[in-house]
Amino acid sequence: MRLYRSPGIARNIRRLELPAGVLTVIRVAAGCGTTLKMAAARTGLDHAALQQIASLYLLVALFGDEGDAHRTLGLGAGADAARVHDHRNWLLKWLHPDRNQSQSLSGLSVRVIDASARLVEAHPVAPTGEPGIDERSADRRRHDYRHVWLRRKVEG
Repeated sequence: MRLYRSPGIARNIRRLELPAGVLTVIRVAAGCGTTLKMAAARTGLDHAALQQIASLYLLVALFGDEGDAHRTLGLGAGADAARVHDHRNWLLKWLHPDRNQSQSLSGLSVRVIDASARLVEAHPVAPTGEPGIDERSADRRRHDYRHVWLRRKVEG
């Protein structure tokens, strides 16, 4: 909430480690009813204000120029595959063009998808969380995380 009131601290937020409850902020921005009710009860703010504040924080904290895949997804360095998928799904709900009319926010979904694909490629673990041999190539795995509204990269 300090960021909302004092935008000048944005530079400092990018340098700080992400807080443990960043998934709660992502869920608020995505419009999760249960999380919004809980946050409204704690803060006394309405749902629209909470979503604006959460969105501003996420834009500043996650989508800086660093390009770190863990940071983009709001994860710590030791995150497992289940957490990668959970954070990716909630971020995509927030950024999805059907829920969000802002094209600049919808464009960030490409960064989320690429970040999750990079982390999954780096740690080939089945979505169930059990280690296993994945016989698909990295290119095929990356393709699985593309969505209909995104342009596919053309080689060459």
